[in-house]
Amino acid sequence: MIMGKRLRIYYLTQAEINPPKFVLFVNQSHLMTGAYKKFLINQLRETFPFTGCPVLFELRGKKPNNKLAEPEGKPLL
Repeated sequence: MIMGKRLRIYYLTQAEINPPKFVLFVNQSHLMTGAYKKFLINQLRETFPFTGCPVLFELRGKKPNNKLAEPEGKPLL
């Protein structure tokens, strides 16, 4: 937990093969710590044969849901 918020990983997909690159869809990407990232990489290495090659992660956070934003083309009055 960072600042009272918890990282949620919604899903993970493999984007590239050589080197293996994974895209993690999370709630807020700034909540991923280096220690947790290393833990996830080590778990992938134990489960799948990724010996000798780098494993890359890309984090994609949710877009903020701003209901008070102006609709495009029409100003709020």
